[in-house]
Amino acid sequence: MKMRWKKKLAALTVGMMMAATMAYASISPQQVALAGIEPGMSLEQAMSIGGEVAYSDYEKVVFKSGAVVEVDDDRPGIVDKVSIRSGTAGTPAGITLGMGTDAITGAYGNADKVDYDRDDTEYIYRSTDGMKKMKFKVINGVIVKISCSLRD
Repeated sequence: MKMRWKKKLAALTVGMMMAATMAYASISPQQVALAGIEPGMSLEQAMSIGGEVAYSDYEKVVFKSGAVVEVDDDRPGIVDKVSIRSGTAGTPAGITLGMGTDAITGAYGNADKVDYDRDDTEYIYRSTDGMKKMKFKVINGVIVKISCSLRD
């Protein structure tokens, strides 16, 4: 009976140690940005950072760099989301479209959540303050979309 207890305790200890070594991302809120634009900043700030505008309406601004800024429905004038599907804009860590998944984990560590779909995989990271998230959509090992947003 005593031996069983020791084996269970040893297994529990090893399991806890393994869980502790699987470190997840620790991304500061300032790292959750794209093309220099952070969710939560004012649309006015985003416009001054984003460069030349290709299209604009009451809910979004598309910059010639490829960055798309969407405003918060509940708080007009506040950036809710910034994303990119084409262009060269990147994250503060230098991650851009066309890079592989190794670049993501090299810059940010293990994702807080990974969603596997039939055609793509999304790597989701949360900021340390819990207020923002960053997603990387990957198809065939290549980043095809990056988005940063306020947490829903």
